[in-house]
Amino acid sequence: MHFTQTCDEEAPQLMTHVETTRAGINDVRVLPAIHTGLARKSLLPDQHLVDAGYVGAENLIESRATYELDLIGPLRHH
Repeated sequence: MHFTQTCDEEAPQLMTHVETTRAGINDVRVLPAIHTGLARKSLLPDQHLVDAGYVGAENLIESRATYELDLIGPLRHH
């Protein structure tokens, strides 16, 4: 399961999206579905803070080009 929540320090933290996948699906492959789900609900953030599993060159570019949001997270080490 992949949870997306708000993180504004001055407001309650709310769950904005839940994406369920099979266990073998890599996080980096799930991010486009998460962004699509958030867009359908008009809940896309300006910045999406994620862990290293979601960060990849394609997701960095697509997040900016398609959804006009900054994907922020540590780069994966190979």
